[in-house]
Amino acid sequence: MSHEPFRRTLRRLDDEPPVFFADEVERHLSPIRERLVSLGLLRETTPATSVPCRHCGHGHVARVGFVRSSRTGRMHAYLPCPECGPVEVRPDHLKR
Repeated sequence: MSHEPFRRTLRRLDDEPPVFFADEVERHLSPIRERLVSLGLLRETTPATSVPCRHCGHGHVARVGFVRSSRTGRMHAYLPCPECGPVEVRPDHLKR
């Protein structure tokens, strides 16, 4: 197994601000996530307001819109992708 994705993710620590998205943490850092949190090296910050489309191969990035369900009253996040149309975004995909 290649460690390159893990190394590439950790190189993001040099970015300002050093932000990882929840799916990156799950994919590359999950084995050591709790340790990083306990050491204060990793913490959750404000949710993302723009995300890439996960359904098309183009990775269109757009601002997330929220719509309240008339049936349940709950808010749902949607991405307006020009290729796929409106795509629902899971709340955990907005975590950073």
